[in-house]
Formats: sequence, structure tokens, C-alpha cells
Amino acid sequence: MVERLAARIARLIAFHVGTLESRRPLPERPEAGNFVILGRAILESERGSRVTRDAQAYFEKALALDPDSIFALQGLAAIKIDQIRNGWIPWDHRPVALHQAEAAIERIIKLDHRNVGAHWLRGFLLRERGEVDHAIAALEHALSLNPNFSLALAELGRTKIDAGRAREGLQNIEEAIRISPTDPAIHVRYFWAGMAAVHLTWGAGIRKVIYTIHGDKGAIRVEDDDITDAGAPIACLAHARGPLLCADPVNEFTCRTARR
Repeated sequence: MVERLAARIARLIAFHVGTLESRRPLPERPEAGNFVILGRAILESERGSRVTRDAQAYFEKALALDPDSIFALQGLAAIKIDQIRNGWIPWDHRPVALHQAEAAIERIIKLDHRNVGAHWLRGFLLRERGEVDHAIAALEHALSLNPNFSLALAELGRTKIDAGRAREGLQNIEEAIRISPTDPAIHVRYFWAGMAAVHLTWGAGIRKVIYTIHGDKGAIRVEDDDITDAGAPIACLAHARGPLLCADPVNEFTCRTARR
């Protein structure tokens, strides 16, 4: 509990310090770190096709000044994988983006083989390639280096859903939410939790799943829906009541099925 609280506080401090630093004007002769701060500030605030391109430009400027900037390499790799996963680049650009992400990750590991972010990114990349078992191994290795690394925990949970281990995956995702409840990507984690809930109840004649988190406790409520024929889960819609910075957030997912 103490380690989890310390990790949460450190995450909040890093976020606020980074935000403040990004608002300062660039020095007359900027260094790689200045551009890394600007790139990370963009990613912390929002995600999307345009803003990730803006962040990528800053990370590339950082790497032009220092090719061994680990934070810039991490940022570039994460953006490339996000662009692939979210369809923000044309399909025929995917192989190049995958290669760029892999090259950045391997460079980080060469510079620091115990870098937890690099092993998280490796798992992130491997899941995108469909290598689920290898992705799980990479993410578990990342967590052996830092058990409180919420990005790896959440990604491990999502990957386990693909591996048919939704119950374990849900536990990992819930743990990631508890460790970092104010993470900028918290809505994605609630979405993944809803996905896991669908997988756990699918096949039992259930057509609606409500997954709710009250503070540190999660609950699944299932209901019959008006869809009676065979279907497949296609979406989970997230709804957050109140600000995510509050002490006891309530988040609800409604997952439905679609007619075939």
C-alpha cells in the first residue's frame, strides 16, 4: 500500500512538473531535454492523429540533438505504435512504423537493458504484431523490474484478454487503475475493464454487462437485453461521473452486442 501511494504521488508530481516546464519559453540554444518535455506534455494532455504528429516532431528534434535520448526514443516508439493501433496512418505505412518503433525500443535496451519503459513498449509492440505470448512475457519482465508500473500492468491485462485469460486480465487492469487513477489514459483502462467483463460473461445468454468501479472496488452487474439472437460484442461505452481527480470516482461501462 505504501509503495502504491508513493508511485501515485510520484506520478502526479511528474505530471505537474512536466506541465509547468512545458510552459516555459525555449532557451536560446535548446537541448534535447527541452523538446522531450514539450513532446511529453502534448501526450499527457490528449491523444489524436494531429497532436501525436506534433509530439513526434518534438521527439525527432530531440533525437537530432541527442540520438541516445532515452525519453525521446520512448516517446517516438509509443507514438508509432499508437498510430498503428488507432489507424492514424495508412495501412501501407504500418511496416515502416513497426520497424521504427522496434529500432527505437532496441536502442533503449542497448543503452539500458533494465529500462522498464522499453520492456513495456516491447510488449506493446508485440501485441500489435499478434505475438500475444511473447507480449505477455515482455510485460511480465517489465513488471519484474517495477511492479508498480501501471502502463505495463494495464497492457498486460489487455493482452491477456486476447490470450483468453480475461479474468486475470481484469485483475491486472483493476490494479493499474488503483495504482494510477488520474492517468491521462484512464478512460482506456476502464474501456478495457469493460471488454474483460464482456469476455467473462459471454456465452451465458447475457446481452448486457455493467462494469462499475467505486474507488478501489470493482463490480460486474449483468442484465438481460432485448437482443435475443446470436451476436458479438462490438463496443463498450465509458461514462465517468465527476472528475477523475476526486477521491472516489465512479465509472461505468455498458457493453452491448450487435445483431449479426
